Amino acid sequence: MKGRTRFPWRPAEDPGAAWTEALLEPLRGEAFDCSVAPAVMARIAAERLPARPLPALLAKPRLLWAACVPVGIAAFGFLSAVGLSLLRSGTDAAAQRGMFATLLWRLLSLAAGRIAAGGGFLARLIAPFLRGAWTLVEILSPVLRGAGLVAATTGLMSLIISIYVFSHDRGTAPHKGAASGFPLHGGTR
Repeated sequence: MKGRTRFPWRPAEDPGAAWTEALLEPLRGEAFDCSVAPAVMARIAAERLPARPLPALLAKPRLLWAACVPVGIAAFGFLSAVGLSLLRSGTDAAAQRGMFATLLWRLLSLAAGRIAAGGGFLARLIAPFLRGAWTLVEILSPVLRGAGLVAATTGLMSLIISIYVFSHDRGTAPHKGAASGFPLHGGTR
């Protein structure tokens, strides 16, 4: 441990709390304003351009989306009519036919993708309700099993009673044939 310098500090040499208070006294009178964020936000709000109103067509997005469907169907119909006229024409329009077929294939694949996306959205929308219905079926399954057992028992009892009634009444029923007055094909004379 030779060669190490020892700090000449002793508990008696501690300046104490009075020295700390005297050192910090000039800083106690200082006040700092640290409200940077509100000042920056106020400056940004002052420099912002005023909002312009939307065009009338874009002000109602549901109406715009609803209008896109019939416009798309009409455009597809117009394109199909042009394609049919190209197919019927006797001119050499092989390149146009190929481009038209490619375009129709692309439109059909896009439509199928949109339909699949809509189906996926509906599945995500309906899935919680189906899970809830399945939970209800699982909860009610003992009750439904009991109701099924009661229904099966009453059906069996009905069959037994019917068999008893028909077998018991056979002996007292009138006989078929000319002597009984009932013809074989049914009815009376």
